[in-house]
Amino acid sequence: MNFQTLRNSFVVGSLGVSFTGFIALFTPYQQFSQFFIASGLGSLASSSLAIQQSEKLSRRKSKKFLTEIETLKLDTEHFAKLLTDKHQELVKATEESRVSSSNLV
Repeated sequence: MNFQTLRNSFVVGSLGVSFTGFIALFTPYQQFSQFFIASGLGSLASSSLAIQQSEKLSRRKSKKFLTEIETLKLDTEHFAKLLTDKHQELVKATEESRVSSSNLV
């Protein structure tokens, strides 16, 4: 997830609301200006905190998944080696049985 894009969109939105409140200072609707300015700044602060927490959580989860992937890779390599060894034993046993059966004939 691109957190910088998310952060930028929240900043633009919050500043837009705050700017609307600033413009409302010069209109007959001045009572709304404080509300708009406060809500714009509040949403800017809260969105910043929420995005930071989401980013930390995302990093933690991705680190966990990467660790699991590495563990699974090691397990897969281990089992592949075991299968290769067993296959070689089987091929060797098959060859030996062929040789011993051909010697009997």
